[in-house]
Amino acid sequence: MRCMTQASCFTFIGIRDTNPETWHAAGLTIAFLDPYGIGYGHKFSTIYIENLDFGANGADKVTVLLTNAATEDVGSLNVYLDVNPIKDKNAQPIATTVCGTTDGFEKDYAKDFTMDVNIPGGTHTVYFMFTSNVVGSFFGVEFNEAPAVEIVTEEVPADLGTPAVTPPGGAAQTNDAGYIAFAILAFISFAGAVLVFKKAKR
Repeated sequence: MRCMTQASCFTFIGIRDTNPETWHAAGLTIAFLDPYGIGYGHKFSTIYIENLDFGANGADKVTVLLTNAATEDVGSLNVYLDVNPIKDKNAQPIATTVCGTTDGFEKDYAKDFTMDVNIPGGTHTVYFMFTSNVVGSFFGVEFNEAPAVEIVTEEVPADLGTPAVTPPGGAAQTNDAGYIAFAILAFISFAGAVLVFKKAKR
């Protein structure tokens, strides 16, 4: 069943389809009924919401509002992203939840079931598939916006140019020629000092 949606997926998306639209899956039928949301959800029954805008950050959790009146068995629901599990049998769910009994099918008995997801930013279609034989009802869904990813930039020091070099008794040199001249003078001074030292030893 295709559900009508709204501008933001980070607020509760209730089932607002007022037409008795049905979706047939594996020979079973689910239908929208006002007090029961999307009811008669059997194994392989699928609901999808398209063109959901997850903004720049995407979502890290999804909460579905479900009922399950079974007294012994538990229901289960898989979540798929941009892949219709009815058409693609190899589709892998991005999340799954187990729905224990809620003691009734009506909306008053519905409970929240939250799953961790990793939905990237952008526009996506999300599919919800009942995966057990227990009959369940689906009343709505809400996604939690993932925190913004902090981008750390490393500061690059500005180009300070060639360091100034001050030869003995000379002006500061800021070019390579001055630096080389200073190095030569330093070498000559060092060599002279060595000669003087050797003569003194004799």
